[in-house]
Amino acid sequence: MRNYLNQTVFHYYCAGVYEGKIQFKENQIMHSKVDMRRRTQMQENVLSSDVKANIPFQKIHKNLAFYSNQEWSGERVCLENGDFYQRHVQYRGVVNGKERISQVWALRNDTALDIVTVGEEVIAFVCQNRNGMEVIVKEGYEKLTPLVVYDDPLLSKSEYGINNLGTYLIPMRDGVKLATDVFLPEGLEKGQKVPAILVRTCYDRNRKKESLIRWVNKGYAVVSQDVRGRADSEGELVPFYYERDDGYDTIDWIISQEWSDGNVGMWGASYLGYVVVAAATSGHPNLKAVVDEVNVGSPFIDTVRRGGTVCSWPLLSWTLAQSVGNRTDFDIFAGLTVSVEEAVDARPIKDIPKQIIGRESGPWTLWSHHPEYDDFWEIVLFQSAELM
Repeated sequence: MRNYLNQTVFHYYCAGVYEGKIQFKENQIMHSKVDMRRRTQMQENVLSSDVKANIPFQKIHKNLAFYSNQEWSGERVCLENGDFYQRHVQYRGVVNGKERISQVWALRNDTALDIVTVGEEVIAFVCQNRNGMEVIVKEGYEKLTPLVVYDDPLLSKSEYGINNLGTYLIPMRDGVKLATDVFLPEGLEKGQKVPAILVRTCYDRNRKKESLIRWVNKGYAVVSQDVRGRADSEGELVPFYYERDDGYDTIDWIISQEWSDGNVGMWGASYLGYVVVAAATSGHPNLKAVVDEVNVGSPFIDTVRRGGTVCSWPLLSWTLAQSVGNRTDFDIFAGLTVSVEEAVDARPIKDIPKQIIGRESGPWTLWSHHPEYDDFWEIVLFQSAELM
């Protein structure tokens, strides 16, 4: 059977933002990208390895024949390569003047790469992830995919390019300067002010930049900052300790900028989730909303001294990964370059970093000096600064 997917032109969307065209040729993947600032449609070139995408283009390319030759019917479908799909939701929409019905097939037992069909034809691939849904869809078939969620009238539309103002070193109340990138919607009217979304991270502000700045396409300023002691920021990392005050001071700086309308929101997950809650408890009047996607919990009770004992590998891996330099070592974090068993069995506990990574860990040593709940831990407790 002829592989029709080699002839299909797909539109590529990230979190509802159009990012260009994709075509799977026989021996290569072609990409017509969109200029980040001007939103200009560029000419077709071979897909660059620099494109940071969650959707697995290479896997799709490799398996095109399996997708196109499959009979998409029944409740379950098993491809010749072993991928198992289950019938999921349907969408109705008008394509070329005709009402059509699509079927979503959910991939089981593997990382999400769902498929959308109309009849027996594959018209889209969908990859759900923490940083927003990525979709490639046959040109003109967008209304038959989960992309319709972005049509909600309460959601901001993707109407702007991205103007990168560069990196600022913002001083905190004690003089320590934090590296902070600012991105504004391109094409604002003179004097137009916008709300800001602040993201403060311990994992290097450049690491997830592409996913975060898509909020800019929808009319928000995005302010991305390395927390104290990480990546390009000054100071020493003392986990949890400075996040309330540093968040407050950063919001103060944001609302003083000429482009700010005085409204600030924050997003975070994991340690970043703690950061947004800490900022919320600062009581800053200009922090209007926070999205705490997932949180490490209260530092003493849920994290460092979980259940009264020293938290084992989850906290230890994170701490070791933060302690080999000013950027996170994700191979240590994942337990790839250190032995998990040796780390959790090492004694005495306070010397684990020395034995496993060959150096002391500032946070680990500091925490060993505060084995009981005391004034140190009270500072990072989840409660409003007004109550302290």
